[in-house]
Amino acid sequence: MQYLDTRFGEVAAAHCSGLLSLEDAVKVIYFRSTLQNRVTGGKMLVISNMAISEVTALLPCYSGKVCLAAFNSLQSCTLSGDADAIESIHKELSTSANSQNLFLRVLDVPAAYHSHMMDPILQEIEETIGSLKVNDLDTELFSTVTGKEVEHGDFCTGEYWARNIREPVAFEQAVNSATKGKKNVVFVEIGPRRALQRNIMESLGNDTSVLASVQPEKDHETLLSVVSNLFELGVQVNWDTFYRGYETMPLPIPKYQFDCSDRDVIIGAAQKNTVSNHPVLFQTGSESNIFSCDLISDSSFYLKEHKHNNIPIIPGAFYAELGLAAFMASAKPKVPLCSLQYGDIFKNKWDVHYGEDLKEAFANVTVPEELRSQLHDYYIHPVVLDFLMQLLPVTVEHIFTGRPGFPAKIGSLTVFEPLQDEMVVYLRAIDEGKDHLRSVAALQINKGKCWLR
Repeated sequence: MQYLDTRFGEVAAAHCSGLLSLEDAVKVIYFRSTLQNRVTGGKMLVISNMAISEVTALLPCYSGKVCLAAFNSLQSCTLSGDADAIESIHKELSTSANSQNLFLRVLDVPAAYHSHMMDPILQEIEETIGSLKVNDLDTELFSTVTGKEVEHGDFCTGEYWARNIREPVAFEQAVNSATKGKKNVVFVEIGPRRALQRNIMESLGNDTSVLASVQPEKDHETLLSVVSNLFELGVQVNWDTFYRGYETMPLPIPKYQFDCSDRDVIIGAAQKNTVSNHPVLFQTGSESNIFSCDLISDSSFYLKEHKHNNIPIIPGAFYAELGLAAFMASAKPKVPLCSLQYGDIFKNKWDVHYGEDLKEAFANVTVPEELRSQLHDYYIHPVVLDFLMQLLPVTVEHIFTGRPGFPAKIGSLTVFEPLQDEMVVYLRAIDEGKDHLRSVAALQINKGKCWLR
């Protein structure tokens, strides 16, 4: 772990690293803040998307009035100085040919820090802070005054802290020093909002991990997420400390190894399949009621076109086909589809009336006594709906003579009111073809009120 920070943050970094005691850190903050509060006036300007060498080329015209206050990155810096001079530079850049690509921001600060306007208080800063006790470091510490790792005399004298408020902030240099020769470096920005991420990524590259510890109005959520993000990035988290006061009984974790290999299919083709007339379904081994499904074959190419979040998902309709195919393959003797059988509960015993001119049919329907107690447990009971579908052969008999015909799709289904014990089912053909028929159907009571369509 390493600490580096800018301006006031250097005091916190010196304390967290173990170098300065809490008392000495408070001493530095107190005297530095008190003395800097005496200085007012001037302005500070952040300039981004412009090489620092190009910015410094502008400064000779403002000698003694404007200082380079911070090296944020190779493409960002901060100027500080007299208000009229800062305003002049701001206006010059805002009207330049490259103005649309620049980021310019005048900081809301009471004084022009890191400029000649700090000179009157430098000697008093040195004297009031004086010498501080140096402790052993718990971790690495980098200075944004020198841009290097801490050396003898850094952070522990009034002279250093005078330089801290007067000289430019060498943030870009310190970032590069802290990461030199290291891989997979992760930065956690400690502050009230995300402010340094862009500067760090401009200095080290866009693939650098920079996490914010706090976001405005999201303190709790950000603090929790930054810990999990650090863990995902390989940082060893002390979970005992993290969950202190919120301990729970641990759940047993899976003891098996997860298979993380990529696969194009969910169900692999089983071995020793027997020859089959079905495109993807095969009987497996000698058992007549065990089947396997081959999803690798070209016959099932369409399954990859059924996706959720760009991941292929086998549609439910495919399973319905597998179930039907498996039954037909194992039926002894083979059962032709044209010979579906209905038990007593599916048989509607009322006469069916057919009108050839309009190709329509109707019949009375009486819900079987044994179903009436559960009739309203369903939105529409399957047996009642099947009564309606049983009228289809009446209107299609002249079209599919000698061939089986079965319902293939329900275009729409509307239930207006709860079903009754006695109703009339009505069906009319509206579109006929050589191999298809479309019909409309309804359930209604004798008075003509429609219950279902």
